[in-house]
Amino acid sequence: MVSLEILTGWRAQDGTQIAAMKIALAPDWVTYWRVPGEAGIPPQFSLTQSENISGISFSWPRPKAETKFGLQSFVYHDQVIVPMTVTLKNPRAPARLAGEIQIGVCADVCIPVKLSFDTDLPATGEVGTKAIKHALLLGARASKTTATCDFIPSAAGMGVRITAKLPPLKGQEIAVVEHSDQSLWVSPTRVSRNGNTLNVETSLASDTGLPTGLQRSDLRLTVLGESDMVEFIGCHSPS
Repeated sequence: MVSLEILTGWRAQDGTQIAAMKIALAPDWVTYWRVPGEAGIPPQFSLTQSENISGISFSWPRPKAETKFGLQSFVYHDQVIVPMTVTLKNPRAPARLAGEIQIGVCADVCIPVKLSFDTDLPATGEVGTKAIKHALLLGARASKTTATCDFIPSAAGMGVRITAKLPPLKGQEIAVVEHSDQSLWVSPTRVSRNGNTLNVETSLASDTGLPTGLQRSDLRLTVLGESDMVEFIGCHSPS
């Protein structure tokens, strides 16, 4: 029901490798965005067998929001190409991208699937350039403004109120809040507007009670519209 191909891409002028994962799905099957939503399995990566690689970041294209049985998920149908920026220890040398990815795929049932990959990233040449560049256009654009946020402790967890200057996006706006500590549970958001000001409310909780040591820089706010996606990395104190 699913297959994986690594598009090796090209070596950029700054020495990074711009590559991508191409995940193809059988008809009627879906897989999940980096934030699966209330129902779903988040993707997990292992790159322990890689060579000449010191880091990797992903540019996830805008997912589709779907609600089933009252639970909202963020999914991809048919196929998704996820661009990767690979930081190399030696930008002048070839590299090897090897490991596995675990993803959830769903139709009538949901199944966790592990897919292995082992691909050389040559220092010269280009593979999949057109597809990768198109996928990069579907990712989140960084906001030109900053967001502010307040923390409000409560018995159920740590409430968070985020205010961001953002002109309305086309269609229904959905806000997703993430924390760098993925062990924390982040509740679905409540979104309201006052002109070009977007207000987002959510809460964070841990298995042991209130999360501790929260930093505003650890939060990420992504706003999804009908055909656009805007991202705020971190937030500032209102005062």
